[in-house]
This record gives sequence, structure tokens and C-alpha cells, in this order.
Amino acid sequence: MTRIAYTPLRETEIIALAKAARKKYQGLSIDEVADSENIILIREPDAYSKKAGYACALQSVKPKRIPSISRPGEFVLSFTEKEITCHDCIVINPLYGIPEREIFWHEFYHLWYSPSRQMKLISFISIQQMVLWTCRRSAGQICLLHIC
Repeated sequence: MTRIAYTPLRETEIIALAKAARKKYQGLSIDEVADSENIILIREPDAYSKKAGYACALQSVKPKRIPSISRPGEFVLSFTEKEITCHDCIVINPLYGIPEREIFWHEFYHLWYSPSRQMKLISFISIQQMVLWTCRRSAGQICLLHIC
């Protein structure tokens, strides 16, 4: 029986994405690409790991800075409101045996263009909108949401 190689349904889209990335980042190292795209690039050597790398979004929570009423132009920290920021991150295991560049571009795809990431983002946004709607319904409650 002849075996047929599996080609994803989005093959043309993936190929177009790869060509665009190759053209945009031609001649740059993965460190330079990470800097230009505001990605935190971590090299974590682990000889016993079963993963070559992974992509994730790290959340940072800090008190929100609000304008001071008594001192215009200055800010004070509000400990009741939080400022949430998301940082995209790619972790590479240099001891895995695959070139770092290959791992980086694989994880770069998953970080930005993976269908599973898009579905997670859509569900995250819909959950946030539901929370916002719930907060608006509550009398006298102020709800500030930051979508990363």
C-alpha cells in the first residue's frame, strides 16, 4: 500500500508565512529577531528534557500608576487597580541536538500563528467580554480589563 504524506489544510498559508518571514528577517540572527518582535528569548540548557523548546506568554502584574490630584504631572501607585502586561517568550534547549535556529522558528510560528493559540485568544477575549458585561451589570462596580 502506498503511503501518502499528510499535508495540512493551511499549507499555502503556512508557506506564504514562511516566505514573508524569510524576506523580512533575512540576515538577522534569532536574537535580533526576538529583539525586533519584543520576544523574550531564553536559552535553558537541560540535557534530560524531552522538549527542544516551547513558546508561551508570561503575565506581569503590578500596581497601576494613576495621575496625582494634589501634584499635577506626578503619578501615584494604586494598589486596588492592577496593570497586567503580557510578554511573549520562547524557550530553547540548546542541548537538545537540534539547531537553535530551527527550534526558534518552529516556536515563533506557534507563538504568533498557531491555530491553537488563535483559538485560545478568541476564548480569552470572549471570557473577558463576558466578565466586562457582568461588571457593567453590577451596580457601582468599576472593572478595568487589559487584553494582552
